[in-house]
Amino acid sequence: MAKRVSVGAELLEGAAPSKRSFSRVTAFVVALENYRKPSNGDALPLVDFAHADGDAFANAIRKIYADLPDDALSVHVLKDAQASLAALRDELKYTIQNLAEDEL
Repeated sequence: MAKRVSVGAELLEGAAPSKRSFSRVTAFVVALENYRKPSNGDALPLVDFAHADGDAFANAIRKIYADLPDDALSVHVLKDAQASLAALRDELKYTIQNLAEDEL
């Protein structure tokens, strides 16, 4: 049985690898610091450190699945304008349509 580990600086130290029931992992991380001004209201405040948090979350995903081959792990970090609704719809639709049954 794998040890329970906390997520943080000591991410997965001493964790036993688990048996995977999937062959590939794809993750999308959205990090918005600068929101687009809505057409019907005031602009939202900036979100300090959202980019750094998104990068850290993506790195945590990479560490969790470090036992997978490089070509079996795909982590996309979309920041600000890259994470528009249209871009997310396109990326997610394409990715989901191309997932195999044993892909996460």
